[in-house]
Formats: sequence, C-alpha cells, structure tokens
Amino acid sequence: IYPSLVPRTTKRATSTSSESPQAEVTTPQRFQPLEECPATMRTNQQDFRFADVERCGVPCSGVYFTKWQRERFLPGWIFVWALLCVLSSLFTICTYFIDRQRFRVVECNIVAIAVCYLFVGVVHIAGYASRKAENSIACDDRYDRIYQQTSADNVGCTAVFMIIYYFSMVAFSNWVVLACFFFLHKALGWSAERFNSWSLHQRLFAWTIPGLLVVATLALQKVDGDQFAGVCFVGHSDLTALSVLLISPLVVFVVVGVLLLAASACGRQSIIVAASSEVDGGVEEIRIKRIHNPVERKLVVRVGMFAVFFALPAALLVATLIYEAACRSSWEITELNCQRDRNSVECRDGSKPNLAVFLMKYAAIFLMGMTSGFWVWSKKTLEMWKEWIGCFRTTVIIVDDKSEK
Repeated sequence: IYPSLVPRTTKRATSTSSESPQAEVTTPQRFQPLEECPATMRTNQQDFRFADVERCGVPCSGVYFTKWQRERFLPGWIFVWALLCVLSSLFTICTYFIDRQRFRVVECNIVAIAVCYLFVGVVHIAGYASRKAENSIACDDRYDRIYQQTSADNVGCTAVFMIIYYFSMVAFSNWVVLACFFFLHKALGWSAERFNSWSLHQRLFAWTIPGLLVVATLALQKVDGDQFAGVCFVGHSDLTALSVLLISPLVVFVVVGVLLLAASACGRQSIIVAASSEVDGGVEEIRIKRIHNPVERKLVVRVGMFAVFFALPAALLVATLIYEAACRSSWEITELNCQRDRNSVECRDGSKPNLAVFLMKYAAIFLMGMTSGFWVWSKKTLEMWKEWIGCFRTTVIIVDDKSEK
C-alpha cells in the first residue's frame, strides 16, 4: 500500500480531569498524490513534471479518457474540423484572387483571417498525419514523452508552435480591427475610405502584437505538445503559461471586440462628412453633413454579422480554456492515482476531464476559420465561379485544338 493512499489521522484529546485518558479520533482527509511517479509515466529527465511530481511526463500514447477516445476519436474529430476549415479558407482565398475588385480594404481583414486559419488547419492535418505514422510532432522520441518544453534541438516542434500560435493571434487581431471599423462607422459615422486611411496602423496592430507574444513564449521556453492533436502549442503542461500566454491575450481580444460590437448597437446609420464653403472675407466655413450610402450600409451590416459569428466560437474557446485551467490540477492528481491502480477509490471518484468540453474546444478553434467562408457565400460568388470555370474550360479546349493541328 502506498503511504499517500492511506487516510491521514488527527489526534484530538478530550479530558475531564488530569487522569482522563486521551481519546483518539480518526478524521479522513483528502487523498494526496504520491511524490513518486508511476512507472508508466516515469522518466529520467528532471525537467518533466506532472501534477507537480518531478521526473514524470505524459507518455506519447497519452493520458485521460479511454484508449480509443484519445488515440482514435479525438484525433479524428480534430482532423475533420481542420479539413473543413482548410477547404472553407481556401475557397475564400481563391475567390479573392479571382475577383479582387470585389474586396475593399476593410474586407481584406477577412481574407487575412482566412489565410491565418489555412495555415492553422494545414498544420493540424500534418499533426494528425504524424500521429498516424507513429511519429507525432508533439512526441519527444528520445524519452517517449510528450514535449513539455522545447530547446534548439526541437526545431520541428518549435516551428509548428510558431505557425499555429502566431496565425491564431493574428486572426483575433484582425477580428478586433473589423469590430473597430463597425464601431467607428455605427457610433462615430466614419466612412470606409476614412477607415482605410489608417490601414498602416491596422496592419501594425494586427501583425506586430502576435509576433511579440511568440517571442515571449519562446524566450520563456513554454512550448509544449498537444497529446490529442499531435502538434506543439503552449499551455498543455504549464498552467501559468496557459493562463498568461494563451487565456489572457484571448480574453483581452474577445472583451475588446465584444465591447466594440455592443457599443455599436445604438449607433447612427449615416456617414459624417465635412463640407467646406467660402464666405465673405475669405474665411472658410465648415459644415457637417450626414449622408446615407446604401452600398456602404450593406457592407457595414455584413461586417457586423461576420464579427458576431466569429465572436461566438471565440467566446466558447475562451470558456473551455478557462474551465481547463481551473480543473486540470485535479485531473492530473486523479490520473496519477489511476496510473497506479485503476480500481482504486481515488481513480473512480476523482475529478476527470469531460470529453464534450475538449470536443467543443477543438471545434471552436476551426469554426472561427470557417466563418471566413460564410463571407463569400452568395449568388454573386457562385456566378463568378461559373464564369471562371467556363473561361478555364474554354481555354483548355482552345489549347487542345492548337496542339492537334
């Protein structure tokens, strides 16, 4: 019997006189995990920790859930959503390059989101393929353990992290830019042209802040492996890194974006322009006019709808991450007890992760990328694709006729 699996006892003395014997009362306490790591998770590397137990790491075969769920169902679930995300993003990008005149500068932020999630989806598909090939990107083959931190030798893992983390944060930044445009138009009456004049500042905000976050994560060596997706990210083995480097930036982005959308609800439906005229004495008089532009109004409504559709899975993702951060410590303690004895009371009654939460988390990641496809789904887009495919087929036929001659 392991000493930590035996309930602790406390002695309480009660006496009525100096000669009264002490009564020993046993009070059950919470079971504490062993300081030693179970044989199935033990490693010689001191850097590995699990539930604050040193030299303990997650095996490449994974922990939590059943073997079928963690090795088949969850990876397959991630692969399907990643594939749908890639197809949706690719459709948006191709539509943009076929008819670039349709897209204004504001709409280019949506194309940027599609590009970001194209990279995120492709890397997750590569992670799934590496799992199927039994050479997972997230697994350190030297120790048969999931990565807990990377070094100069783990170039592949680090590169995968940089792609997923950077482009995920860039997508959130561009979404905040869209929410800002919606607010400035509805609440302050800015036109799209006036907003576009600040495009340089938008690009600096959207692409620089995520880069700084990547540098900070690499400097702190907080890159680790995702046992289910087969990729490298941040926060899977370190709760502090999860809270500071992942949850905090996402919460800031989501809160700012939602507040801008909420503040736009009671905004005006017109565009403010300044009209100048000459008066006597050469003094210029500035008059403020409000004009109604149906085309611009339609654009703003669509941008607002897209921002709301993006916000829903973003909020769901943040909620699942907060739930994970709050409960993971107890999950790890239960998992240690289960690794020692699957039939123990601590294993049966301990806190365990909910599979549905993880399914929602991974679905939310790729749903945000799929929203870019909703932007271009229209009758005009279908007609454009029909015309483009028709022109492509005509070109192929002409080339074949020339080659035959």
